[in-house]
Amino acid sequence: MGVVYRAGRRRRPGGIWRAQVERYSGHLRTISGGDDAKVLVTLSTIAGALVIARGLGPTERSDELLSAVRDAIRERRSVAG
Repeated sequence: MGVVYRAGRRRRPGGIWRAQVERYSGHLRTISGGDDAKVLVTLSTIAGALVIARGLGPTERSDELLSAVRDAIRERRSVAG
């Protein structure tokens, strides 16, 4: 995100990000039965995992992180109830 913020006010893709978040949220809301809290927690968990995995680079640890988060979301049914 640092690069985006340095790009200047006119070039910040806030509208694009908002649209994408709403798209993902809509999908998650559909499969969660409309539970907005679960949608926000799940979306935030996914986003956080992606940021950390990118920071780790293409390593075994980043793969482990993404797998663990995916499995936790599925097991806890964070979205599906």
